[in-house]
Amino acid sequence: MIKQNVDKDICKEDDDSETSEFVKDFERMNSLQKQKTMTLISNSFYAGPIPHPESFKEYDEILPKAADRILTIAENRQITDKN
Repeated sequence: MIKQNVDKDICKEDDDSETSEFVKDFERMNSLQKQKTMTLISNSFYAGPIPHPESFKEYDEILPKAADRILTIAENRQITDKN
């Protein structure tokens, strides 16, 4: 059931031959391979001058005030880059 929904969603977003090939390959995989593939697909990417908010929170949990230090560095860098 999940696989079918994923297949449909993938095909809706991008209907090129590469996507079709992925769907065919996905259908041939065993359940462990599918699980690993879905984990990979569901990962996200974030880029910016400071870490993603969740990561930012984790920095503070590991090292108190680390988030504040990172933010200060980013602010100082922005000031420096403008000059």
